[in-house]
Amino acid sequence: MMTTTTRSTDLAGAVPCRTEEEAWAVISAHVAELVELGRVIETGWMDDHAPVLVTPLPAGPDCLYWPRKVERVIGALDKLEQIKGRWARHPLRLFDWQVFYEIAPVFGLIDRRTGFRIVRTAWFEKPRKNGKSTECSGLGLYLAFADGEEGAEVYAAARDKQQAQIVFQPAKVMAERSPELRKKLGTRGITKGYLTNPTTTSIFRPLAADMGGNLHGLNVHGGIVDEVHVHRTPDTIDAIETGTGSRDQPLVLFITTADEGKTGSIYDTKRSYVEQLEARNIIDPSFYGVVFATPAELLAGDPFSIEAISSMHRILGQPVMVPPGNTARITSIGVTAGRSAPLMLETMWCTCG
Repeated sequence: MMTTTTRSTDLAGAVPCRTEEEAWAVISAHVAELVELGRVIETGWMDDHAPVLVTPLPAGPDCLYWPRKVERVIGALDKLEQIKGRWARHPLRLFDWQVFYEIAPVFGLIDRRTGFRIVRTAWFEKPRKNGKSTECSGLGLYLAFADGEEGAEVYAAARDKQQAQIVFQPAKVMAERSPELRKKLGTRGITKGYLTNPTTTSIFRPLAADMGGNLHGLNVHGGIVDEVHVHRTPDTIDAIETGTGSRDQPLVLFITTADEGKTGSIYDTKRSYVEQLEARNIIDPSFYGVVFATPAELLAGDPFSIEAISSMHRILGQPVMVPPGNTARITSIGVTAGRSAPLMLETMWCTCG
């Protein structure tokens, strides 16, 4: 539910994950159960596809997978409405691949000794038109008003004022359309600049360097960073990352597309860390990352082929549809997991979703 509750010390139903293989097996079984119950949309994408990069899952004697935590996120998002396109006014229902690779590893893996999340930073990288903005809005609202944190401070990191409104506006509309959130926040708790619950003093608002006020001195429970590549300076992201120290289970989510691969950029620095984790050159169970991109074997042939383009849009379980006699028009390109060849991010005639 979209409510704030105290944390439970009862770990009934939590499953030990002594090894990474055990963790993935438990998550797989849980996602299959959720699909069967109709709580998650089955796409079939995972039958013959996989991300190009996934960092190791936390595991060990004190690692547990707690289905209740994951189901809480799913239930909260399901109470929100999508606001754009063909899915507008429909519940924000998650796909199987989103739960398997994103929600379950981040929200479901907990420390037995504390009951808190193990993952504190998550990196979700995927092509355009795969629901990133909607996901940002929904998870920001969850962290602010349903994660069991009194006085939560959740920030949507933006490059500037203009981007701040692009990031924040969908969350505001979702809150306005949610009967439960309207009741909890009240008319004064939903404004054009922030959302707040007057009972718990929790707040969700955009944050950018040119919006005025002091970027530092924040007490961050949650941070949502959409489109890392548009951040030209690290100031806002640094303020969020360094402001989490006094929280029990803070979470900073990076949800982004690739950039053009400029060495030394904020994107490059963060992505390099994800690659080092995946290669197991660095061990950091508090950081989890997954990258969806066109597979290298397709890029080795014709990276502009319909097959290469549609490989990522099939994430949503629907093919790219191209009118007869036409060739798909590329409207944006990014980079692959190796960051050396083009990756299709969008086509003009994609009917995904």
